[in-house]
Amino acid sequence: MNAINGQAYSHFLFIEQGLKYAKQAGYLLYLVPNQLFSQDSDHTFYRFVQKSAVVLGLLQLPSSLFKNQSVAKSILILQKKGQGVKIPKQALLAELPSFAKKRELSNIMMKIDDWFGHHLS
Repeated sequence: MNAINGQAYSHFLFIEQGLKYAKQAGYLLYLVPNQLFSQDSDHTFYRFVQKSAVVLGLLQLPSSLFKNQSVAKSILILQKKGQGVKIPKQALLAELPSFAKKRELSNIMMKIDDWFGHHLS
């Protein structure tokens, strides 16, 4: 995979290299643009990731962390395919609330903890 839509995006290349050098069943965490998959209109990157790894989760960081929403980020959680890798029935998808909203943050953290208990144990 050399390019997406005719261009080489650094975040696609970092993920590709990470998957190339990670051990089998190794975990990878990336800070990625929120529009990572929408930039992949021909699904080249998606097919590459699906062939090489399991997408465990995508956590969208609170928009309040970013002055400009065009640079907002998410945390992408991958596991390289290999012996013993369990594919969860549902990937962990969450939009994290503002860190100032303690009750909402506590609720989402309990849901994330519950997801890990049910899907990765």
